[in-house]
Amino acid sequence: MNNVNKRVGIGLLTSSVLLTAVTFSTNVLAAGAAINLTVKEVRADRNGMGYVRFNGPITDAPPACSTHKEHLAFDVNTAAGRAIMSLALAAQASGKPITAYGTGSCDIYNVVESWNWGVVR
Repeated sequence: MNNVNKRVGIGLLTSSVLLTAVTFSTNVLAAGAAINLTVKEVRADRNGMGYVRFNGPITDAPPACSTHKEHLAFDVNTAAGRAIMSLALAAQASGKPITAYGTGSCDIYNVVESWNWGVVR
């Protein structure tokens, strides 16, 4: 393989890696965020689906499927969902704010963005 072919191959590889990195980073950024908000309401339904309603809107880039702009959804049928509900109830009881991020999808309630991760401040 001559030097020109090596450079072209490396250039293509670099371009592929860069394109992949940009694709993944935009997917991560395509989600809503509840920044330093307090919990107004925590709901849990009989089927285990629930949501947290905050005292302000979800910002950044909530998905188009999310028509409830102050909510993030969770599923108490999972360990993660139970942890989210626990965190939200503790924050509500203490009055401390939460910063939480959505997943960019509405796979729990089809009109509420799903909760990805969060922290009580």
